[in-house]
Amino acid sequence: MDVMERQSTKPQVIIWGYHLGKEREWRIFTGGTSFSGTVGRFFPRYGEHKPNFKLLYDRMCEIDITGQFGDDGTTLKLVALVRSQGKKVVAITDSPENLSRRILADIGIDPDCDFDLYLPYTIDRGPLKILEAGRIFEKVASCFEMSLTRTISIGNSYRSDIKPARRLGMKTCLVSFETRDGDVGLQVKSFGEVFLAYRNSL
Repeated sequence: MDVMERQSTKPQVIIWGYHLGKEREWRIFTGGTSFSGTVGRFFPRYGEHKPNFKLLYDRMCEIDITGQFGDDGTTLKLVALVRSQGKKVVAITDSPENLSRRILADIGIDPDCDFDLYLPYTIDRGPLKILEAGRIFEKVASCFEMSLTRTISIGNSYRSDIKPARRLGMKTCLVSFETRDGDVGLQVKSFGEVFLAYRNSL
């Protein structure tokens, strides 16, 4: 989520990103190691191919999330609280919309009512954080006529939620059980800790 505030230098837009541990699954799939690049670069015999995002969308929608998510009694209240203070809350996810809505429903969130803007991975526009990287943050800030320096990106992917936002001068908060040494942004272990960590940093 990105939250922006319209007064002082506090963020007014909150961008909230969440993922399904795809990076971890990819490392397991490749035998415990990770790499980046095209298929053709590492497996020349297959040649170069454009990503099939429709296939990715369909396969991800088949993921069984039964029992994986639930209302923590905090997240929805925090979202409502920051919105009541005039901040804008935007949810951007590279999870397919069908899957994303199921996850949010399990948490107790209705993205059409509880967010100011909801940008999931759809068939038409694809996974925005993958395709547009930091540009999507710039577009969100522009949509709400807010400077990037008054926007905070909160998410559990350093590569997708934190690194590109930091390059644009945004505030960041990484949500992860693993502490990232040397990172200058906020770090918490759960979304429920974000609000307190942010307040304590002011």
